[in-house]
Amino acid sequence: MASGIMERDFVFAGLSVETDWHKKTVSKGRELVATDFPDTIGQDLFFGDDAKPLSIGGNVWRVPVSQDDGLPCGKPYGESFSLFTPRQGFQFVESVLAGTGFTVERIGLLWNRSKWFVSTQLTELSTLCDKGEKFQFNFSGGIDGSMSPQAELSHTKIVCSNTLSISRLNGTCLFKRKLTSGFSAALDAAKPEIEKAVGMARVFKAAMASVENSPCAIQTAREIYMGATVKRDAKEITTAARNTVDGLTALFQRGDGNKGETMADVLNGFTQWGTRGFETSKKDTFTRLESSEFGGMADKKAEFARNLFDGAKREEMRDSGAKLLAM
Repeated sequence: MASGIMERDFVFAGLSVETDWHKKTVSKGRELVATDFPDTIGQDLFFGDDAKPLSIGGNVWRVPVSQDDGLPCGKPYGESFSLFTPRQGFQFVESVLAGTGFTVERIGLLWNRSKWFVSTQLTELSTLCDKGEKFQFNFSGGIDGSMSPQAELSHTKIVCSNTLSISRLNGTCLFKRKLTSGFSAALDAAKPEIEKAVGMARVFKAAMASVENSPCAIQTAREIYMGATVKRDAKEITTAARNTVDGLTALFQRGDGNKGETMADVLNGFTQWGTRGFETSKKDTFTRLESSEFGGMADKKAEFARNLFDGAKREEMRDSGAKLLAM
């Protein structure tokens, strides 16, 4: 069946009661948690009348087993394999997104529990999306190694085997690794970059706490933007640079949710520009996101937020910008 939802499998929704195309999704009526996945452990394989552990060349073989029904999930594996369970996958998603607005929309086990997925909407990035879009952080894998664990940014909410494949093929892959003995170390090493890709909103949220009540005049915003985008020792201000500052100032005044009144509006304007560009931007959404959330622009946005948060550095930006504007 195209959905991949066999008799032992499931797709759970949290608070959502919407019906997915296969009509097999079960709403929990609450937020989803890691223990909604049954516990999975590796059990030794035995053979013979005396029930000896199956060992080939000194390599003991095991099989992943669901603890709720006591049945295997996929094929056996040897000692070079690293078992990574759906619960561990869910807990990794929670740790990566901690402090960022997100909703786990769907979790599931597919193909006789050999594959799993966690599909999460990045609600805190909703204002950064183009109309009609939303970003998902999806994590999926094969319990028995039949499909390497992969995390990606995607526009696709996973609800079945088909949508899982679409997300893995078309999303922006942030991590993918075979379940070998080095898997856990590789996942830990990748965590900072994954957090950087989906967690920039966390930086903005922290900065907002101190700047949202700090008044800012239009000229001050212009000076800060000039100081942040043009080098202090510049001999002249190019037309392109002035246009950028003009565009940023317009976002300070009229950007998403902005009124042109506070330092928070300054930060929002720079963030909107760094994430989506100006209205005239020709780049597609994923290209912009790749740069803005884990490329060069991500570093610029983080640096700008840190400087705006720090009163002394904020004044340095403003002073530098005022001198440049006076040239």
